[in-house]
Amino acid sequence: MLVLINVATILSIRNWPFLAEYGFSSFFFLIVAAASFFIPVSLVAAELASGWPQPGGIYVWVKEALGKRMAFLSVLLLWISNVVWYPTILSFLAVTLTYAINPTLAHNVWVNFFVTVGIFWSVLIANFFGVKFSGWLSSIAVVLGTLLPGLLLIAFGCLWFCSGQTCQITCSAKTLLPTLNHFDELAFLAGVLLSFAGMEMNAFHANNIDNPQKNFPRSIFFSLKVILLLTLLGTFSIGIVIPKEQISLVSATMETISFYFHHYGWDSWIPLIALLIGFGSFGGMSVWISGTNQGLLSALELAGVRSNLLKVNKNQAPVRILVLQGVIVSALCSLTFIMPTLSSSFWILTALASQFYIIVYILLFLSALLLRYKRADVYRAYRVPGGKIGLTSIAALGIVSCGFALAISFVPPGQLETGNLLFYEAFFAAGWLMLASLLFLIKQENKAPAMG
Repeated sequence: MLVLINVATILSIRNWPFLAEYGFSSFFFLIVAAASFFIPVSLVAAELASGWPQPGGIYVWVKEALGKRMAFLSVLLLWISNVVWYPTILSFLAVTLTYAINPTLAHNVWVNFFVTVGIFWSVLIANFFGVKFSGWLSSIAVVLGTLLPGLLLIAFGCLWFCSGQTCQITCSAKTLLPTLNHFDELAFLAGVLLSFAGMEMNAFHANNIDNPQKNFPRSIFFSLKVILLLTLLGTFSIGIVIPKEQISLVSATMETISFYFHHYGWDSWIPLIALLIGFGSFGGMSVWISGTNQGLLSALELAGVRSNLLKVNKNQAPVRILVLQGVIVSALCSLTFIMPTLSSSFWILTALASQFYIIVYILLFLSALLLRYKRADVYRAYRVPGGKIGLTSIAALGIVSCGFALAISFVPPGQLETGNLLFYEAFFAAGWLMLASLLFLIKQENKAPAMG
């Protein structure tokens, strides 16, 4: 059960084009990302969740180690990173849905803008009805909109490769290791790490299984095998038929599905698959919106913040937070009119979301490390193996990988046209300024001593 929950949380066919840009060496990058990020996050979050299982998650863990202010910052960073990330999944969703109607509209910026904004406000309105409704919706969406299309894509890719068709990827020992001509070609690694984010959401399950010291890491490593295998096969299924210089971060998944379905005479099924993938993205975004908003709401209450943002409707949905999200996301969706391509606008938002999320993970690793020394007396059903040395090594590895990903996220990727460098960097500065403004607004509105 825990393996299925982990796979549903992490696995996403939207992320496969990132890795397809690296060809056969994507296997190398997957192993590096898993070893330096995915495994450390999973193990550290499991220890924290088993020691401090009360509601609040990251907020509680960081508060115990670094205090209320850093805890509140971590939750706000988590919330704003998701707000910035939503336009990327919306662009993917909009492009996917055009394949159910008219594929020629896939890269029309006006269609993309109005569809993304319309869909997002629809998801927000769905969340007005509370957590149960969005949870029910997302459960169905994961199976029909992610697992089913993903497995179909992989099946056709394997059939194509095994039948001896022409492949755009050269599979050899020489191409396994990356040959990078420029440092900026590593920029997509920030997106690869972000694709593994989310394990901390499930860490509290460590308290609910028999013999967690043995069974939780088993579930982590088995989940990792499933996620790596499906991601690798999905990446190759895209890369073997689309040359890497033609891969679109937004539309490559549907372009690949359309290619396979057309080749094997399944054209009439393309609109249905597009609708299923669109439904999967809709449901997945719904559960993320619900989860991050409830997390922010809990953090504001635990921090003693008295803000108008806390007001909820009869279904206990934070309507004002939802509306604030809608305004910010609508503004970010307008980037499609400024950036050279949909892929470039997709990437710059992914990079900014990665920057916010990476800071959260650095705080997570620091908290686990500090609490092992400061609160050694607290019982943990699961502990990272190796004692203090083991935890220190795991946390240090995670912090170093996060630091590298944070630095590289500011560099425009060499594989993608991103336009003016000054605008590219100014956009990140504006994103961090938006975060600072939210902090200032909440602090000014609040009179509780917890926030100063």
